[in-house]
Amino acid sequence: MLLTTPLLPQIDCENFATISPGYVLTKTVALSIDYFTEKGFTGGGGIGYTPGQNKKEQEEVLNVNNNFNIFASVGWRVYRIDYTFSLFVNAGVTMGDQDPAQPFLSTKFLFPIDTKAISFEPAYIFGRGVTGKLSFHFRL
Repeated sequence: MLLTTPLLPQIDCENFATISPGYVLTKTVALSIDYFTEKGFTGGGGIGYTPGQNKKEQEEVLNVNNNFNIFASVGWRVYRIDYTFSLFVNAGVTMGDQDPAQPFLSTKFLFPIDTKAISFEPAYIFGRGVTGKLSFHFRL
């Protein structure tokens, strides 16, 4: 039954945008703006910040600079249980001041709570590996 549900018509909801502070593994904070359409398309973008670290190598302290990343993605809602759960599949690109542009694929598990929501988004970034993002969405 779950396999056929995405093929069945779903009740449309309205278009809306959210602002989403979040945490990305490992040690990165992010702020994004996401837009969800009534037909199931989603898109968004944001910025991530990873604080610098001090590394000690052969009695010399090296400062690793702070790292800013930007990211953008588009996706599609593949499953929804009204007012309880939504599943999205996304594709996008991320790049930063120390990293070149790298594509990624992700799956977003979204749990609405009134006009807010919580999401967990495991992702695979080509060239970096697996990561995850935990976000709190506030409707604009």
